[in-house]
Amino acid sequence: MKYVADIQTEADKNLQSKDLIPFTEIEKAVEFEDIQKHIVYGRVFTPGHESSGYSILHYKNWDDDNQVWTGWKTKSGLLSNMYTAIKTPYAMNAILENLQAEVEDKKEISENTYSYINFALKNLSTLELPDDKKDQLIFKLLTNISPDSINSNTKLLFTLVNSFGGEHRISLKFGLLSSFEVKNNAGQQHMLDLKNFILLDKFSVDLIHNNNLELKAVDITNVKDKINKRIREFKDLNVTEKHLELFEEKFTKKMYEAFLGFYNSIGDEYKNFYYISYILSYLCQDEKFSVVFKYARILNQLVKEKKENV
Repeated sequence: MKYVADIQTEADKNLQSKDLIPFTEIEKAVEFEDIQKHIVYGRVFTPGHESSGYSILHYKNWDDDNQVWTGWKTKSGLLSNMYTAIKTPYAMNAILENLQAEVEDKKEISENTYSYINFALKNLSTLELPDDKKDQLIFKLLTNISPDSINSNTKLLFTLVNSFGGEHRISLKFGLLSSFEVKNNAGQQHMLDLKNFILLDKFSVDLIHNNNLELKAVDITNVKDKINKRIREFKDLNVTEKHLELFEEKFTKKMYEAFLGFYNSIGDEYKNFYYISYILSYLCQDEKFSVVFKYARILNQLVKEKKENV
């Protein structure tokens, strides 16, 4: 961006090449690329040409569908010198180094001021979950395909969330990735995946405070140890008419109608929060992550309220 280069100091140019960018060190402006995103932070000056102690964010995202960059957008509000920007690939590499793990099934996404990396880890994220034949039914319901077997290698799914809009943390969210073995029309076996981003939402880990970034294997072990308990908590909460009224109020009309179509087609023994978390995750697979997290918060709050009232 020529305008930025014209006003930058040498200190700014050196700063923007770093992985951590403390706002106290921005003199006039820095610019850099992140995951499918172009970012400019500009220093705001007083009428007396003195630094105000605040900066403003300009950004544009890569439109993968149309293979073009979107137009520039400016975030409302200013960012104080307390903020430090962190580049997402650096955060991802730091996590992998701390865990001594190798990534697989990685997907990178950019939305508004957020960058996301959705991934699993080899030799670290495999889970042993209760063998429940009802899981086959929910898979068949959602995909209209009958699985030949449930693959026992269910994985822990991770979503790294990095905000460039003023939040003082990077978050790591957890989900489940279940693989089902099916046959195609030629009789060949292949795997289809079913993701659940909702069930484990409450286990989010904040990774960065005061410019420190650390995730340990024990953090993941703690989540893995609590998954079966979490499944029971979701299965123990049946969907009531009051819940449906709340869903109608909180969901978009399109989402609620799609959800109701699936919900009305299952037996009463499946009408609990565990199975509807899969239904909502499936319906959200083409939605933005911000939408997925919205529905995750709704269901997890209701499960929490039920536990508190027991």
